Amino acid sequence: MKQLASQCEGEGQALLARLADLAESAGRWGKPCFSAFLTEHEQAVARRMHPVPGVSFSLEGGHPDAERRVFAVVPDQISLEKIDYPFDALTILMPRGYSVSHRDALGSFMALGVKRETLGDILVGNSLAVVFALRPAALLILGELRQIGRVGVRCSCGLPEQLPAAHRLERLDGVVSSMRLDCIVAMAANVSRAESARLIAQGLVSCNAQVICAPAREIAAGDKISVRGVGKFQIAEIGAPTKKGRLRLAYDKYC
Repeated sequence: MKQLASQCEGEGQALLARLADLAESAGRWGKPCFSAFLTEHEQAVARRMHPVPGVSFSLEGGHPDAERRVFAVVPDQISLEKIDYPFDALTILMPRGYSVSHRDALGSFMALGVKRETLGDILVGNSLAVVFALRPAALLILGELRQIGRVGVRCSCGLPEQLPAAHRLERLDGVVSSMRLDCIVAMAANVSRAESARLIAQGLVSCNAQVICAPAREIAAGDKISVRGVGKFQIAEIGAPTKKGRLRLAYDKYC
């Protein structure tokens, strides 16, 4: 567990070093500098950046609920509202009545040679999908993508009138003996406490985008728990204790 924590810290320090290089370049050349798309965990690391004189930081993913975002370093003489972020939104249309999964869309993009870090959120809906992509990747997708799975598609640059929902939430409830992380994971993932502890020890569980290695970590209402290979959950409400002293929970599963 200590080795895993050290590895996570090392990865965080490497990311901070790359972002510090962006800050130095932005200050030196007087123009914005950008990262590739960052995961939620990487964004949590980025928010630990110490202030740098002469520049400001910003995270943007193209829509208010974006999970993947680009980190921008902007010289103070440039307004944050005037930044031209280095990505485009692509709308992908398919025949009426057809739809594709997030996995199928991502697989089709990567089959073109697009790297994951050049892609932001992929939103899928009825007969359309929207992807945010760094401009070189966006141009490749526009020029090369003809189908996703077995569904023929047409791509255009820009947003549709209404974005597909970023998530569908399913409200569930359960009972736990305490608000420890291992108890919450066991309930939400429908596994034993021992299996829950194993998942945590292997670094497969995060809380609010931070990998957590301590099974006794206390969880609160509003916390988002991700279990790699299982899914993401958010604690919605903590109810009154049962007669046996257990806690009733309402939580949302991201579908």
